[in-house]
Amino acid sequence: DARAALPAVAPLGAAAELRYLETGRDLFFYDREAGKGFFHGTADLVAAFGGLDPWLEQSRVFLTQRGTFRAAVGFFAQAASLRQTLGVEAELVWFDLGARWLAQHVDSAAAYFRLPVLTLFGSEGVAGLQALMAPAEALLQGRLGLGTYLQGALRVRALCGLEGVAEWARRGADVLAAGRVRGEAWFRLESDEARSFLLEILPGFRLGVHKRLFLLLLQAWTGLHPPLEDGEWSAEGGRAFVETDGRSLFVPAVMPDGEEALLAVYHTGAHLAFGSYEEGAIHALFRELGMAHPPLDAEQRVTWRPLFAQFGQDLLRFQMIFDLCEDLRVDACLDREMPGYVARLLRLAQQRGRPAGEAGSYYDAALGMLTQYRAGTLPDDLAALAHPHSSIVDSFRVALARYGETDLPSLDLADRAHAYLPGRSPNAARPVYPTRRHLPRDEMELDGDGG
Repeated sequence: DARAALPAVAPLGAAAELRYLETGRDLFFYDREAGKGFFHGTADLVAAFGGLDPWLEQSRVFLTQRGTFRAAVGFFAQAASLRQTLGVEAELVWFDLGARWLAQHVDSAAAYFRLPVLTLFGSEGVAGLQALMAPAEALLQGRLGLGTYLQGALRVRALCGLEGVAEWARRGADVLAAGRVRGEAWFRLESDEARSFLLEILPGFRLGVHKRLFLLLLQAWTGLHPPLEDGEWSAEGGRAFVETDGRSLFVPAVMPDGEEALLAVYHTGAHLAFGSYEEGAIHALFRELGMAHPPLDAEQRVTWRPLFAQFGQDLLRFQMIFDLCEDLRVDACLDREMPGYVARLLRLAQQRGRPAGEAGSYYDAALGMLTQYRAGTLPDDLAALAHPHSSIVDSFRVALARYGETDLPSLDLADRAHAYLPGRSPNAARPVYPTRRHLPRDEMELDGDGG
């Protein structure tokens, strides 16, 4: 290993070679795995640092405690890429924080140095890393290791920002003092009390106190009065959607702002009002694929996967194209009842801006359709979907035709979450109870108490 690494060091001169070999020897005899990590990382480290300083001297910190090999291997594997990606200061701060932990708790230092550095730094840079790590030392006094702390802290940062991490850690210190098992569950985000606390500090618009008002507005425009129920929420975060099972609307605890929340209730309610889940139309959809009846689960809800299974690995791509068509149809129906609805949706979507990656192509396509709808310039197939008597079956047929012609890219689940305009959501996210035949507006009310 040493012979293989020496060519990267030789141009630095004999004195540098000697320093290098002495440190490598000490590490190797101290811990074989630490020494191998040192030699294997040498070429990248020399190239990134332009020599041996300061990483060679930094390496000697792993000689100060027993059992440091996991931390050492993490350091040697990542120091070079960190220096190249985030710069000199970032590497120095990262190392100094890790060295402090090595002196206090070797297992914590191993968790720290082995965590991918870009994940650890996030988008806040050096100051963000320091703020993320600040609560952890006090928690060590309660025997909470850094591995457990970071497991939750990184997820809280993604959801609530660094201020949220500080609040969560302060409350967690009290929970930890009350009991170790309970405290560890808090910091892993495995307890109900931890998840409830996150819901309290999540930034954004809280729908809870506005449910009744939103439901009254939906009823005023569509005649519907469906139950509003709490949607699923995960500590992993992700984009918040309003969804339906054909009977109820499931609303998340928090959405980005009040305008998106209201548009989401309008749009999802419109799918119920304008036949997206109407029983006869769903049967017709499955007949398009040669199936006599749609598959039902144990609760007599229609399951959607067989409808899309024929598309294999391209399932998500077709599902997105189908959603584009059906969302256009439903939004056009709602815009006739609520003049200005599409204009509001367009305005908010333009303010949010195009998402990155493959999701942006679908976002642009949806914006383009609504812009053409407002201008009266939709192509013939899409114009037919804006007709008052169109149905979800028409949307499906248009989607099938466009699927074979469009250059919209394939995408994964992570991309799909960002591909929808504000207020829209995956139409087949849940199995659905088929709704009754579409009725005149004054007869359309569903039973529900409004949450």
